[in-house]
Amino acid sequence: MIYDFRYNGGGYVSSLLLENVAARPQAWFKPRDGDTWTREDWANLGYHIALCNEENFSDGELVIEDWKRMKLGPVVGKRTGGGEVGSGGGYSLIDHGLIYVPNYGAFADGKWIIEGAGAMPDIEVDQDPGAVIAGKDPQLDKAIEVLRSKIAKEPIKKPATPPFPIKAG
Repeated sequence: MIYDFRYNGGGYVSSLLLENVAARPQAWFKPRDGDTWTREDWANLGYHIALCNEENFSDGELVIEDWKRMKLGPVVGKRTGGGEVGSGGGYSLIDHGLIYVPNYGAFADGKWIIEGAGAMPDIEVDQDPGAVIAGKDPQLDKAIEVLRSKIAKEPIKKPATPPFPIKAG
């Protein structure tokens, strides 16, 4: 599965997205006739890869940083913008406008993260303007190449169904 986080200017949903990306089937069901299934039917059984670029900011950067911390798979693209700071809901002005003042940043493992440095991809790929104009997407093409190689080396398989129990008594 390829998750395209490019041009993500921020918000407040990265943890909700990653919670679902990280989900794995916990148990499988097998009727006597038919295919196996799992209750976590939204969970991707295969490999993950993420795309990011220099247009990712704020929560669009945190999603990449957390993706890497969670070891969900490689990240392809360019370093994010480095502006992961928050300003909350803003402050009201007399003319009913709002002003947003950056007043918090992100840290993990005892150090500040992202702000000024950005989140780094594992595989850096320039988005060549000439290729884009020609209808190509070098970052997406690299992600596809990486996943195809991984799948060729380690194919994804559903777990084998054990023999049905014999309950005749």
